[in-house]
Amino acid sequence: MLGEVLTHLEELAAGLTRVGERSTEEVATNADPFVPEAIKLLDSIPGIGERAAQISIAEMGVDMSQFPSAAHLSSWAGMCPGNNESAGKRRSGQTTKGNKQLRTALVEAAWVASRVKGSLLAAKSQRLVKRMGKKKALVAVGHTI
Repeated sequence: MLGEVLTHLEELAAGLTRVGERSTEEVATNADPFVPEAIKLLDSIPGIGERAAQISIAEMGVDMSQFPSAAHLSSWAGMCPGNNESAGKRRSGQTTKGNKQLRTALVEAAWVASRVKGSLLAAKSQRLVKRMGKKKALVAVGHTI
């Protein structure tokens, strides 16, 4: 039983290595000259690694003219909180539906960014955790990213 599990984990690790090599190759051979530069810029954000940058570029593209503002991009990604209020009563503030892959990458990046010592994103995460809990604070940090 343990041998089967180890074999399965080795196969998963090999598959992840192949995917990483393939995505790096796609970036290198991409016809758009701005893709490698965009990945390098995204990689400079605390919490965003090369893989998250590649996912972000794959989902959003490099042409940001399709989004009038950063708020529109965040809404498209599904990282905006809802605002449902009627007669002074605040109801659910659940986030909007959006691009699942990009949303997942941003929340994973927020996990990493919340652990980076001395970063503004980590400080924001610590402030928000006190009043809203860890997971909601991570979505808020992902929205900031």
